[in-house]
Amino acid sequence: MSCTKKDDPAALQAPTPNGKVSADAVPTYTFPWSTNDFVPGTSNLLLPWAIGGTSKISADIARDFKVGAGWELLYNTFEPTKDPQSGTGYFILYNKYRGVMRLYYHVSDKQTFTLSNDLFHRIRAHGPYAANSPFLNFAGPQIVDISQNLQDSYIVVEKGRPIGSNTWYACEMELAYDPNMVNQSYNTFWFDWDLNGIQITQLKAKGTVMGDITGNISMPSSSFSYTGGSVTTANVGAILNINGKTDVNGPNNAGGGLLSTLTKAAGDGLTSALTSGVSGLATNLFSSIFGSDSSQPNTNLKLQADINLSGTLLSTGSVTDLQLVPSGFDQSQTVGYVPAYTKALGVFYLRSGLRFTRQHNIVQHTNQPSTDTYFVNPDYSDNINRLIFNPDLLDVARIDNYSQELVSIENGGANADFSGHLEVIGDRPTVDANGNDVGATPMTYRIGTALQADRIAPAIVGIRIGFDVIPKDGSPKVRITKTFTATLVDSGETIVVNPPGEDPY
Repeated sequence: MSCTKKDDPAALQAPTPNGKVSADAVPTYTFPWSTNDFVPGTSNLLLPWAIGGTSKISADIARDFKVGAGWELLYNTFEPTKDPQSGTGYFILYNKYRGVMRLYYHVSDKQTFTLSNDLFHRIRAHGPYAANSPFLNFAGPQIVDISQNLQDSYIVVEKGRPIGSNTWYACEMELAYDPNMVNQSYNTFWFDWDLNGIQITQLKAKGTVMGDITGNISMPSSSFSYTGGSVTTANVGAILNINGKTDVNGPNNAGGGLLSTLTKAAGDGLTSALTSGVSGLATNLFSSIFGSDSSQPNTNLKLQADINLSGTLLSTGSVTDLQLVPSGFDQSQTVGYVPAYTKALGVFYLRSGLRFTRQHNIVQHTNQPSTDTYFVNPDYSDNINRLIFNPDLLDVARIDNYSQELVSIENGGANADFSGHLEVIGDRPTVDANGNDVGATPMTYRIGTALQADRIAPAIVGIRIGFDVIPKDGSPKVRITKTFTATLVDSGETIVVNPPGEDPY
């Protein structure tokens, strides 16, 4: 699909944020993290990716931190005049090409905390504007519905990440671009990020008990409850966040990854998704980010899972509790640390919902049942115009290779003549008559730039949008795919009686 200049949302601009900084603000100390071995400080503390450093960070993101891949320093609490091991220190990187914010935090032996086998993060938006911002809308669901109430708080559970001293940890969130954030301030919007220990006694995903997997699980905070330290969730529509091949196959392809919990069809689909995504075409996924750096392929994938989790939250106090403001708005009222990166966050969002059309053709015959066919198409050009991109991103990159694909539930035999290709996107739990889990079955969907079906209309669940972010400095491109709910705007019906050339029966 090609677009004229007027159809290209890259031409849209947003206001420039006020550059003032409060007198009470604390400037973030910047340092060359991409080339240094140590954080700033009066004693030596190795960075999490340095040889000899101690970390509990997924292998797939441990080496992904280079400036050339789009990373910028957003926050940092390590300074030359401070002992970096006096407590919990942290820094936050932001990837301007992917719209991902990643927190790195170090737990020292001078900090009091309870040992645990697993980690529990929570990120929450606050302030009068929080309920109106899509800031965290990409942190959760696979299929984004911009008409629903916005989520302002998410939980991320990392299984098999024990809290220990003198250790680095990392967690990341994908952010949506909010064009109205430029008009906000510290008094109207801020967010916090806290970390706690959790002891998970059992975790079921897709109807299967999961052991020591890699990757993490995110869900709305409203789905995650604890009373007196006991944590329970039931059939939560959570997201399995996958950061590359290690999270799929386990370290060194030795097992323990998500493939051990998926049906063969879903596992094969996820493996092909990694291959196809790196080559530039996402399959078997609703939401994905693929970097094309051949030496270090970077991925951020989301799979739906029905989660049943039980365990113990070890304390309601946090190992770390950070209060932060996003970059890209007026910092003149900010108290505390201000971001080192000053541009707006996020890659894109929608100004309005995506749409598709459906045409129903009925051919009536004499003395024979009529035949009917449904034709479904996305509202191509208008849908592209509904995308709004971060203008700060457009200063350093261009957007190209747009794609739109309809995503429909596979209805089996009734839609035997259903066009489009099949994709397996995860599993769904299967229960017996008594409600007991008896395994999982693949979730299959029909995908196509246009869909056709006989007898039964395609059940459209969304439109999968894709595009390339191509840095102007020659850095590797990034392919972003995101699926949104869509609205049927035109349902036409055409009836033809005894088509020309057909003999009446």
